[in-house]
Amino acid sequence: MLMLDARTLAAQLRQPHGEAALAVGESMNRSNAALNQAAIALLADELARVLHRGGRLCLAFGDAGFMRSLPFADDFELHELDAVELALRVSGFSVTAWRTHRECTAGNDGQQREKHFHLLLARRR
Repeated sequence: MLMLDARTLAAQLRQPHGEAALAVGESMNRSNAALNQAAIALLADELARVLHRGGRLCLAFGDAGFMRSLPFADDFELHELDAVELALRVSGFSVTAWRTHRECTAGNDGQQREKHFHLLLARRR
């Protein structure tokens, strides 16, 4: 798997099926916690069902270690990067690249937090 810089990731998402993949992700992320609350295999199967063969997917989700530090994540089913990648592969995706993202911002409680997220770029086989 290839690590992407921001410019390359943006270029990849402009390819055919990029918008369709993002639309699916957006609809599944309305609560900002769909990936963390869902059974990962079921989510990956549904993504594979709605994307055409060759369709691209960009999946962003919080790092499990970071998410465990949040006060509202107690009831979330958290998934490690490797488990998400495996679920996508089993469901018919080829994971082509990934990127990790960190930023320091104020949380809802006003405290500064270093946020840690993963972005996986995959293609439906």
